[in-house]
This record gives sequence, structure tokens and C-alpha cells, in this order.
Amino acid sequence: MASVDIGEQEKECPWQYMSQSSDHPLIKDLFDRHHEYPDTPAKFTVGLVLSVGSKVPSDFTTEPVEIEIGIQELTLSGKSVRIDCVRYAVPHVIDNTLSLLISVRTSSENSYSVFYTVKPVDGYEAVSILNLIRKSMFSKILQDAHCDSELAIKAMNFNRLLFSENLECSVTPQPDGKEFYVRIDQECMCFYHNQFESVPCVELFFWKERGSNVIERVMMINDTGEIRFESENTTVLVKDQRNIDKFKSVIASNSSKSKEIFQDYSSLVRFLGGQPGIQKIDLPGPSRLNELQGKREDISNQYGQRRYISGNEFEEMIDSMMSAEDKCRNTDLYESISLQWIVIQDEIIEILNSGLVPPCDFLSGGLDPDDPTHFRKCLEDLEEKMMKDQRYDIALSHVQGMKQIFAACTSSKRLHLLLKNNDLDLLKMVYFRSWSGSSMDT
Repeated sequence: MASVDIGEQEKECPWQYMSQSSDHPLIKDLFDRHHEYPDTPAKFTVGLVLSVGSKVPSDFTTEPVEIEIGIQELTLSGKSVRIDCVRYAVPHVIDNTLSLLISVRTSSENSYSVFYTVKPVDGYEAVSILNLIRKSMFSKILQDAHCDSELAIKAMNFNRLLFSENLECSVTPQPDGKEFYVRIDQECMCFYHNQFESVPCVELFFWKERGSNVIERVMMINDTGEIRFESENTTVLVKDQRNIDKFKSVIASNSSKSKEIFQDYSSLVRFLGGQPGIQKIDLPGPSRLNELQGKREDISNQYGQRRYISGNEFEEMIDSMMSAEDKCRNTDLYESISLQWIVIQDEIIEILNSGLVPPCDFLSGGLDPDDPTHFRKCLEDLEEKMMKDQRYDIALSHVQGMKQIFAACTSSKRLHLLLKNNDLDLLKMVYFRSWSGSSMDT
């Protein structure tokens, strides 16, 4: 493959991999040049790195295989997959040798992801293979989503690898494991006994939808510095160690997203193009307010044509929050309700101290600070996260976003005073309000 330094080449090939600040110098040197590429379909003979279940380097083998990159399909190790099933392809340096990591989604019942570690013959071949895969992905996105090239590039880079290191941790389905190789991207966190395994032994997904392997709770244990992840089937405890700061940084900035955006390019492009320049992290509930773009009449229809009488409705909701604990105090259940709050409160404080509260994008939701129906809906979504889903991290995120938006309310001075309470006190009001029955008032 020829390498040429032609300034116009970059404009003609927007799908080329652009080196990152964290990339190895070898990657920067090779990928920052301009290259000529063969036409697709293109075939290459590469080494596929295999593991036989041991962490000892001598037990890793490299099997020669043919890789064919087509316009619609990628064939590797005798298996053909659609280009739109390729999650990402990234350059990787192992022992000062350039390799490629290719992630492919699968519909297999036993696993969701398959990872291939490929060793090309030389660096220029590595550049060609990776960029031809990206070229096919780019063309497929343009074809499926009918978007411009800038958004297609954004979609192609969306699910890139965020973390790839060894971590000491305990995983409930793997009781004998002490150290795992962990990979994290926008969609999932994968655990392997070693980095050359093709199928992870455990996957945890950052999806909004419930599922057996979807992360439901993330907690920081202050005394030990450990981080605990919980799903229906799995509990992972990550120890405090050398890579923990980088790991925490990635987790703190990576929140749950709708499963559908990972399934096809059209859904992903709609997600990325809906609010340019704003990262959509955990939308405020199933109402999907961000899609309504602030159209008050549409939102009113969504919530059953409620009256827009701001003063009275705001006052009713404020009273319901302020008086909720007193209402519960007059019931036989008050003692058990209060004890349960103490447990929840401790968990919320741990999340606050850990700094793992995800950012909130309520500002992109078209919410009107003077519309009490919007405030009521925010309270309902907040209560659902608190009481039904028990996602206290998301509840904290929502309450912070709600305070920012409704601080601009001009129709209720009492609402301003209410929102001056700290996040924990507001969540406490929401908690007792749910038990008092006020949340069901209309």
C-alpha cells in the first residue's frame, strides 16, 4: 500500500481514523499520515490472536486468517457479519506491536459481543484494514440514516473504546477470578480472564431498559474506595488500585442510554442529531420530553389536557411536598417508613460523596419553568426513579436538573424557596410524598 502526503486526501476520506491524544506514539505516527487505499472488497492475510484460557503470554497463539472487507459485509475467521454489526474498530499497541481490536455484535444466545484481536503484517496494512472498515461503516450510515457526513462521522465514532485495562475485582458468576481484563464503551462493560478472549465472561450494559445484565446501581464504598455494580444477575466489586482513577472517570461520564440506539445506525443518528452539541444522558422518563421541542400544546396533550393555572397548581404541589412527612407521621407506618428512609439516605450520601452522579440534560427537554404540568411530570419521574427503580444516582441527577430549570419560574415565589433546599432534603420530601399519597392527586 502506498503512502502519500497529499493535503487533499484527508478531505476526500472523512472516514479515516483520527489519532487521539491518549494514543500510543506508534499509532499517531502511522495514522496521522495520508494514505492511498485499495478498492473494496479488499482481502488481507492477518494473524488472529487466540487465547487457550491462560494468562501466561506463551499460551497465546496467532492463527493466520483471511480478512475480507466489503461494502456491506466483513468476513473474518470464516465468519461473515454485516457492516452495521461492527460496533467499533480501534488500533491497539501490545508489546510495541500494532494490532487492531474489532468489536462485533451478535444475536447469539450465549453472548452479545465478540472481540477479535488482529495482527496485520505491517503498520501500513493495519492502517488500511482499519480505515477500510471505517469507510464501509461510513457509507452504510449515510445510506441508512440519510444524514450529512459530519453526523455520520459522529455516529461512527460514538461507541469507541473508553477503557481497556486489567483490574482487580470480584464478579459473582466468577467466584475464582481475582483479576479481569475490563473493556468499557458507551454501551457495556465487559470482563475477560485475559485480553485476548473473544467472548467476555460477564457483560454489564448501560441501558435504560431493564434486563438481567443491565446495570441498576453503582455505589462507592467510602471506607475501602471500592466501587460496586449491581444488576439482576451480577454483582461486581472493583477494588481500589492503580487504574481506579481512570476507571472512575470513565464510569462517572458514561450513563445509561436507550438500548435501541445501539441496534442500528438510523436510531443512533436520530439520537445524536436530536440536540446538536448536547450529550443526552438519561432522559427525564418515558415521556421523552426532549422530542417535543418545547411545544406547550403537545406536552399538554401528553399529560391529559391539564389546566394551565400556574399559581394554584404550583401551590398544591409545594404544599404536598412540605407537608408529606407530617402526614406520614400520623400513620401507623411512620416508624417503618422512617427507618427505610435512613437506609436510602445513607446510599444517597455515598453516591454524592463518590462524585458518581451523572449529568442531567433536562435543559434540552423543552421544559417550561412556568408550566406546573411540567413540574408535576418532573416530580412523577423523580418519584419513579426513587421508589420504583431505586436509581438514586439518577434521582440526584434529575433533582439537580429540575432545580436549574424551575429556578427561572416567575409565577411562584414559594417554588424558589422550595428549590433552595439541598438535593438530599428535596429527595426526602419526594420520598415521604410518595407514601402520603399526595403524588396521586390531580
